Amino acid sequence: MTTSGQRTVIRIAGELDRLSVPALLRRLPGPQDCSAQVVLDLSRVTFCGLAGLDLLLELHHRMTGAARAFVVGAANGTVLRTVRLSRDPVAAQLLRTCAAEHRTEHSPHHAVLLEALAFAQRTTGAPLGNAQAYDPATGALRIVRQRGFARPFLSFFETVSDRESTCGVAAQDRCPIYVEEVTSSPLYLGTASLDVLCDVPVGSVASLPILGPADVLIGVISVHRHRSSRWSEDHRRTLGALARSAGQLFPPS
Repeated sequence: MTTSGQRTVIRIAGELDRLSVPALLRRLPGPQDCSAQVVLDLSRVTFCGLAGLDLLLELHHRMTGAARAFVVGAANGTVLRTVRLSRDPVAAQLLRTCAAEHRTEHSPHHAVLLEALAFAQRTTGAPLGNAQAYDPATGALRIVRQRGFARPFLSFFETVSDRESTCGVAAQDRCPIYVEEVTSSPLYLGTASLDVLCDVPVGSVASLPILGPADVLIGVISVHRHRSSRWSEDHRRTLGALARSAGQLFPPS
């Protein structure tokens, strides 16, 4: 949980099933510990059963009953699928913005991100990569194309809105992030992201924000190598030029 001003963000990760949810409910903060607006971040939930839906509705009841504004800031496909199956109107309303994000699969922005990813992989020889589009309504990145990754990675990083990954930091700081040894990087130490990357395995990663006019964030492209390795100055210059060129393809808003 993080609180800034009148906004409290509660982030939940992992599996939401009948065994984990009761224990989680006992550990979550109450309305008295939260600000006027409470934002629930479900972007790192990797499984959501009906017990997860019950959790969402219980939190909504607790917070709105104590006059807190309650919204879901980000949710990935596993949560959305459960809500659609349940047809619960309250849950559907809470996730409407997140669901709209998942329906914009063919945005013109995506074509530029996909071309940039392909060029970045060819240039660096990185076997793994993904392109993420940024949704300003939710403040989250979402994978729109990937190469080389399996389901556990894709489920965990389907949507990203925190700073526990190079892509998240690149998006928030609007600058390229290079990690040459994932297991010793301060960015990943002590995070659930590190376990997911080690399972792939990913040893090094570079993430580049694609910025349009006035530094408006369009998305992030990331390339990954299985082993720890150095990102050379030539690679950094080429990737930086690629990101700038991609950003120039977008007209002023």
